[in-house]
Amino acid sequence: MGALVRAWRTDPHHRSVFGPGGITQTRLARWASMPQVSISRLENGPPEKNLDKLVFWARLLGIPGRLLWFDLPENTRPRTTSAPAPNAAPVTAGAVGRIGAGDTASTTTPAQAIRETTRHLIDLDNRYGAHDVAPLAIKAFRQARRTWNTTAPTRSGPDRELCAALGELAEVAGWIAFDAEQHHPARRLNEEALHFSRMAGDRSTELLTLLNFSMQESHLKHLNESLMIATSALENGRLSPRVRAMFHIRQARALSKSGQHHEALRTFERARVLFGDGTAERDPEWAWWIDTTELLSHQGLMHAELGRPDLGIPVLHEAVNGESTGASYRAITLAQLWSVMVAAGAWQDAQALTDTLAERVRGIGHTRATGVLLRTRDELTATPRAPAALTDAVRHLIECTRDDNPL
Repeated sequence: MGALVRAWRTDPHHRSVFGPGGITQTRLARWASMPQVSISRLENGPPEKNLDKLVFWARLLGIPGRLLWFDLPENTRPRTTSAPAPNAAPVTAGAVGRIGAGDTASTTTPAQAIRETTRHLIDLDNRYGAHDVAPLAIKAFRQARRTWNTTAPTRSGPDRELCAALGELAEVAGWIAFDAEQHHPARRLNEEALHFSRMAGDRSTELLTLLNFSMQESHLKHLNESLMIATSALENGRLSPRVRAMFHIRQARALSKSGQHHEALRTFERARVLFGDGTAERDPEWAWWIDTTELLSHQGLMHAELGRPDLGIPVLHEAVNGESTGASYRAITLAQLWSVMVAAGAWQDAQALTDTLAERVRGIGHTRATGVLLRTRDELTATPRAPAALTDAVRHLIECTRDDNPL
């Protein structure tokens, strides 16, 4: 088992996500709630013969029974959904902090309580934006993690239902933290989401987390890491055409940001063809947002990154006007369109868009949209020929993103 653990930690798939060394013994020990020396002893000491411990490690690492030299107890996880219960309580900020409160009078299982917290966070994020909700999301996962840390191990292995719920919560919290530009906790939450979703055998949440992870790395200009994560996902396992298209888009954006013109366009074309295949029964439940608007926004930004804002601006206009665009998504896409116009020196077009953008971003709490505007402000300040009216406009737009702005 020690050799299996070492091979799992240093697998190329894990190296693409966690760095050249893969998953360190220290990180694995933290996930398994045991000292690092226990991992070292398992890998370097005499072969483990205790069946309970062998089953525990097989479950923890998600090793299929067909690859093992012993039988795993049956433990099939039913298909789950994050849909709210029919009589779910109304969403309140205080409800997020109830995980781990030890309410013994309740018949709710830990997994059900964690899923309810996840639903609360999604609703709060939709209402108030990532800036205000990120601290709640980070705290909620920390509290839920304590539930796992106090769960006694069993011979049948980890509670897959609890692992799946923790994976879903970590994925949602990680996305909210990323949207709030809190990248260190976002990265840690993504790692936790991968860990728990793999223990649960929840490939759906694992894939969504990898998409988020690749996007974050691209956003931070860690382009090799972004490309490696997307490529590794494409090479590991069967994906539906729509999900495969989204990973190709992640590749294309990393390539375009690194100036690889032809490869970026060729990769994006693969995504476009796959997207044209339509939806499939094996699409994950979360794949609803992979639509024409999503495709157009990335296409427009890719053209801009490749030095062709004349091609990118019309496509971004089309994305902004997409029927499926929500308020928060429309705000970030509008901010990106405005930024591309400014970078291209399309002063009049940018000025004409200012009032619309101010209306859309006012009080949304969208930190990434604000970040786009702040970077655009800095670019304008460093451009001597930029019209003074446009420089004033970006200051006004940044003020509009603040929740306490009375206008």
